[in-house]
Amino acid sequence: MDKELTIACCWTNESQLESFIESVKKQTISVELLLIDNRESKYTSCSGAFNSVIDQIQTKYVIFSHQDIILFHNDTLEKFIGYLEKLNEQDILGVAGADPDVSRIITNVRSSENAIDKNNNKFGLKKCQTLDECFFGGYTEKFRTEHFDEIICNNWHLYAVEMCLRTISKGYVTYVCDVEIVHLSAGKVNYIYNHEFYSLCKKYKDQLPVIKTPCCYCTKTSFPYREIKLLKSNLRVFLDR
Repeated sequence: MDKELTIACCWTNESQLESFIESVKKQTISVELLLIDNRESKYTSCSGAFNSVIDQIQTKYVIFSHQDIILFHNDTLEKFIGYLEKLNEQDILGVAGADPDVSRIITNVRSSENAIDKNNNKFGLKKCQTLDECFFGGYTEKFRTEHFDEIICNNWHLYAVEMCLRTISKGYVTYVCDVEIVHLSAGKVNYIYNHEFYSLCKKYKDQLPVIKTPCCYCTKTSFPYREIKLLKSNLRVFLDR
């Protein structure tokens, strides 16, 4: 049976990558792995790294994954594909989502294999506004025709968020599903993240009155709310130094 799914991963940590690959090998389905070695800093953004390889992908579906992911259920990818099959070809699917109308992040992601699953929600598919970058994807053809934004997302943040905003502004849907994975790091918000979020607010201010990200950033996109958010966020980073 031909493989239906490719997982693309830009990596720098060999130990984390090995753990990820081992968990992929235990899955009930066989997938293609497209591993982008960035230990020499060839790429300065995840947008650029993924855009550079998208034309190499021949499978129907693609997932973009962080290196510090562990699939601790053997049928994780099988379930994820099952949800993808229900989507429009222009929709996007992830495992951690945010929506301005929902107070908590919608997810079953754990911080370690031994972590207590506080979520444990069997919510199936839920619409959301934006997805976390750790593990998301859709139909390969969508990402082949709509590349990640390398201008605003010119570092390692918010490239999935921007793609989600672009998707829903065109009338399609961003979904989060209830498959469980382990994500070993929570990520770090910095000045770059803050300014990229500000730029997204400006870019989508006419289509979306409010933007919320899985890192719990939420603000109105109009002036002066986005400017106030930027100042407060940068002050918080400065005080945490």
